[in-house]
Amino acid sequence: MRNKSKFGLGVQYLALFASLSVAPVFGEDAQPVSSPLTLAQAVETVLQHDFQLPRLAIEAKAFSAEGDAKNVMPDPVLFAAMQNIPTDTFDLDQEAMTQFRFGIKQMFPKGNSLKLSKAIAEHSSQEQHLVKQQQVLKLRQQTEMAWLEAWYWQKTGELIEQDRVFLTQMLDFMQSVYQLGGNNQSDLIGAELELIRLDEKVLEAARQYQTYCHDLNTLANTKFHQTALDSELVDLGYQSLPTETKLYARLSKHPAFLILDENVEQLGKKISLSEQDFEPQWGLELSYGYRQDMPNGSDRADLLSAGFSVQVPLFSRPQKSQAVRAVKYKQAAIENKRLELFQKVRFELENLAQQFQNTQAQRQLYETQILPWANRKTVPFKAMSLIKAIFAWSQISTSENKVLASNFNACGSPNKCSYPK
Repeated sequence: MRNKSKFGLGVQYLALFASLSVAPVFGEDAQPVSSPLTLAQAVETVLQHDFQLPRLAIEAKAFSAEGDAKNVMPDPVLFAAMQNIPTDTFDLDQEAMTQFRFGIKQMFPKGNSLKLSKAIAEHSSQEQHLVKQQQVLKLRQQTEMAWLEAWYWQKTGELIEQDRVFLTQMLDFMQSVYQLGGNNQSDLIGAELELIRLDEKVLEAARQYQTYCHDLNTLANTKFHQTALDSELVDLGYQSLPTETKLYARLSKHPAFLILDENVEQLGKKISLSEQDFEPQWGLELSYGYRQDMPNGSDRADLLSAGFSVQVPLFSRPQKSQAVRAVKYKQAAIENKRLELFQKVRFELENLAQQFQNTQAQRQLYETQILPWANRKTVPFKAMSLIKAIFAWSQISTSENKVLASNFNACGSPNKCSYPK
């Protein structure tokens, strides 16, 4: 290698950089990272440090406790009273009707209102568990996309750094030729301009990489100590879309749809609870009346009383009917929202599936035709002018970046398909 000319060395670099080899990290002064951040580590850290997940679990327990609290009979009412005291003498044994009366009253809930109230609270608790599952899927999707974006810009920066080494070699050679009068100044200026453009691309790649690394730190509510990502691109997997019937069955198990199902069932229970207002409310009362003996010493019998009360919804029936109708309207609106969500997700999945197929075709085109063709064009570089060689190198570099972008898009589409909104 040392015995070859600088131009020959540049051609070797050009042929080398036509492949998709990568460098450890950005920059010439960067050191290799012993333990890069993998996608699995990033997702695990984000889920462990998320604040909303434990909060949703606590809220679910709160709703469950509220349900237990509502499924309790109302407390009985104890009462005591002095009745029929004569106001002329205030003697307790003067009148036969004077008595010390004490007793208990108990009201009973309307119909099945207790069980229905508990069931409504249980649905709220279950909804919080589903919201937690949905939050897990959302965090996984956001983490995977941020990691993939950071991975893409890390690889882009590495490719640019490799190209920069070649272009620096080329510029040194052109300066030597120019000093000997064997090259014009425009070629030298063009090479310097390309090098400046590469520096700008390095800064942009580093900026984008830091942006998505910051997104990962924000999602994890902590700072990752790793300064680089794992070099291997994770295959998130892709499955073709099933028929509409099977797709509907699979989406019905998604937390977003299960939450709407819980809302529909909860509103159904609220309708039944509102209908309980049309039922009468019963109450029982039991009392004991103690009377003193007569003034002559004769005994007076104590009195035992028992009765019931009933609250009949006569005048409030129109109001209660409107309340039931309002809940039914809400239930119909939720069912309509569920249908709308299914149609929206179905079309979104079809669009993503088509994008994935287009990306696969584009990647195959670059890997099987464009890059091999560009590599074959490295053979006659010695017959080219230096500025044409730089242009050819630029075309290869652009093709490599497009292959990298297609690999990223091929992973991004399954990510979006796995977590429909």
